[in-house]
Amino acid sequence: MTILLSNFTAAAMCEERLKIGSSCTFITPPIDCSGNYTIYNQTSLVLSSSMNILNDSIYTFIFNQSVGDYSVILCDNTSTQIRVTSEDEEMASLSITIFMMGIIIALFYAAFKMQFSNNELLQWVVKNCVILLGLFLTTLVTAMVATLSDVAGLGLAGELFGFMFILNWGIYIFMIFIFFNFLIKALKLQKKAQQEKRGII
Repeated sequence: MTILLSNFTAAAMCEERLKIGSSCTFITPPIDCSGNYTIYNQTSLVLSSSMNILNDSIYTFIFNQSVGDYSVILCDNTSTQIRVTSEDEEMASLSITIFMMGIIIALFYAAFKMQFSNNELLQWVVKNCVILLGLFLTTLVTAMVATLSDVAGLGLAGELFGFMFILNWGIYIFMIFIFFNFLIKALKLQKKAQQEKRGII
């Protein structure tokens, strides 16, 4: 995502997330101030310096910092946040995503292939709860993939979050289905048990 500040545009695709070792060039529109800027991390001042003037009141400077979260503030008080990440951090996120996808596949396989109980109602309840857990984890993985997509600049975050919104509504509907279907099955089993007790069946 390209950083946009009020009265502050970006050149060379300066982004909210940068990989370690990368740099980005900021170019301001005409501003009426001293031409200074400051960079803060989460605890203290990192850098206070002057921007290079390009033309009249248009300035530029290079951002290049180590891993961490930073706030960049211009002399006219416009600001933005930048996070510098390492390759290890991105690989860890990808590894967690793959691991979660493996768990989801295992859950859906168990739900449709395994016998959890000899009791018909208990088997139905456990099976649907496992499916529900798999769906919840799917929304979590979708959010993680959307974040990785945004960092990689693939432009798929909007579509993935849209899918996650639809999936969340599907989960709510499925929960309602499980609840009412459970009541119906419980009543049928109770009726059947009463009939068997009376010797009707």
